[in-house]
Amino acid sequence: MWRSPSLVVVGVVFLASACTSSADVQVQVASVGPGEVVQTVAAAAQLEAADRVTVQAPVGGEVAELLVGDGDQVSAGDPLVRLESDSIDQQVRQAEMAAEAAGDFAGSAAGAGLDLSPVVGAFGTQLEAIFPPLIGTLNDQVTTLENAALAAEQARQDLQADIEEARRDLEEQAAEVTLPDLPDVTLPDRPDAETPADVDPPQPGIDLELPAIEVPQVIDPDELHRAAADARARLAEAEAGYRAARGQLAQAESDLAGQAQQASAVQLEAAEAQREQAELALESARARVDDLTIVAPVSGVVELARGADDPAAGLGSDAGGLGDAGELEALGGAGDLDALGGLLGGGGGSAGTSTGPLAEGVGVGAGQPLLTIFDLSGFTARVDVDEIDIVDLAVGQAVTVLVDAYADAELSGTVRYIALAPQQPPGGGAIFPVTVDLDPTPDDVRLRVGLTASAEVEVQRIDADTVVPTSALLRRGGGEVVYVARDGIAVEVPITVDAIGDDTAAVSGDVTAGDEVVTTGVELVEDGTPIQVGG
Repeated sequence: MWRSPSLVVVGVVFLASACTSSADVQVQVASVGPGEVVQTVAAAAQLEAADRVTVQAPVGGEVAELLVGDGDQVSAGDPLVRLESDSIDQQVRQAEMAAEAAGDFAGSAAGAGLDLSPVVGAFGTQLEAIFPPLIGTLNDQVTTLENAALAAEQARQDLQADIEEARRDLEEQAAEVTLPDLPDVTLPDRPDAETPADVDPPQPGIDLELPAIEVPQVIDPDELHRAAADARARLAEAEAGYRAARGQLAQAESDLAGQAQQASAVQLEAAEAQREQAELALESARARVDDLTIVAPVSGVVELARGADDPAAGLGSDAGGLGDAGELEALGGAGDLDALGGLLGGGGGSAGTSTGPLAEGVGVGAGQPLLTIFDLSGFTARVDVDEIDIVDLAVGQAVTVLVDAYADAELSGTVRYIALAPQQPPGGGAIFPVTVDLDPTPDDVRLRVGLTASAEVEVQRIDADTVVPTSALLRRGGGEVVYVARDGIAVEVPITVDAIGDDTAAVSGDVTAGDEVVTTGVELVEDGTPIQVGG
């Protein structure tokens, strides 16, 4: 498989006995020269389909109808299995009743607002029953007092005018009275008579006394004005209280209306939320009914589950794979159940294990594997690489795969994925699974899932000027050395191995093209050992 570089192998040379001693170590040598070295990592491999999807039961139930069999070719979306579940049917009925009840409640909540008008009307009735009569009474009092004050004021003015007029009339009448002339009277002199000093001497004429005029008792108009002012103040206070009460009532009515509207909105919102939840629950329950009909998620070939542990327990090591499209055609098409069953490790309708394949009437649990769909449009190789070699692998590297069943076929492929975490084999150590995408195979190579193979991953390819056989390499003192034959002496030369293939290695160090390195007997020589090139 691998091409070694062109090495000039020095033939067996027998030196003349005069030039050698019996103590010389017999060796063979090869010339150092240019060449290409391909370094690979070899590991065991197993073939797998391009894809495989295990179909599981989404819900528990009983297989009412099995619509496919082993080896059937299906397309994505094709029905595979139909389940029955009494519990899901009951859930749907309950969800329907809950959704109907929630809808009725939401409808009643939309038309049933909180009516507070009777309460507000009662407050308004009380307000109108108290304040308007009170205001009317106070207004009448004010009017009466004001009219009485005006009347009293007018009566007082009229009375005063009458008094003044009566006085003037009396004075005029008095002025018109004429008294008669009286004779003069001479009083005798009396020496012992005394005239009081405080007695006025008589005056001529007549002094008339006017009759007293009685003034009727009249209500004080000022008192009436003060009473009217007090009544007017009480009226203003009552009117202000009435206006304030009406304003408070209007505000209360507005607040209550807003609160009622808000309460109605909250109630309606809660009812709508309950209705939506019930509808979602119903939708979910109906979706579970839809889940009872299981459809193919991908296109491929069907393998029914066998037993509860392995969905593809019928895949044995001797018949663990499915043919590709060419093989299916050669077997008479995907509908040839018996032939395809042979590819899948058992007859199409027979039980692969003691429990048998999936069948109608069988109860299944949620999550239980029902069948596996294999995509046979291509194949991959699962390569198990040891932890020592995994560090040299990278995605995109070329791979050569040798299938045990086809000794003469070499399959090519490319590294697609390297597992991040290793697996722990029973013997210890760590193995990293590596996925290799295989190129299309020749028509005469009919691959099956599970075929064993070996893989060689090309991790390095070098064109070097100094290439030596791998047999010339020797580890000494913690490094790699070669022994160069110089004048019959083995000279130890430290080198660095740049790449190592199956038969050759690219090295660098104190070696040049044309040097002859010891390839046979290298373990018998040391630096300075006399050697004899021969057989």
